[in-house]
Amino acid sequence: MPRPLASRLVAAGYMVEDVRDVKLRGHPDNEVWAYAQAHGQIVVTKDKDFSDIRAYPTPHFRIVIVDVPDNITVIMFMRRIIDSLNSLAGQSLANAVVTIAPGRVRVCG
Repeated sequence: MPRPLASRLVAAGYMVEDVRDVKLRGHPDNEVWAYAQAHGQIVVTKDKDFSDIRAYPTPHFRIVIVDVPDNITVIMFMRRIIDSLNSLAGQSLANAVVTIAPGRVRVCG
């Protein structure tokens, strides 16, 4: 994820911790997952492995998979994430896996 995404999400009203700030960059997915669950946090990632409900079963706080083309600008990438998350405001998404893709936001769970 782009480094400025965390500060942009904070500016949009979200509470955010970047894996780099909590010393989890490069750690296995299960460690990132365990940290997020222990702290009641949502995982926002491009890593589609997090959509495997066998590895990351419910209950959980939410997983957001970002599936957008690599050829868009960082600004467009961050805007798409923030706009998509804002479009879900007020919905109960506990235990959901949300996929942000070009032209759509899909909620499973």
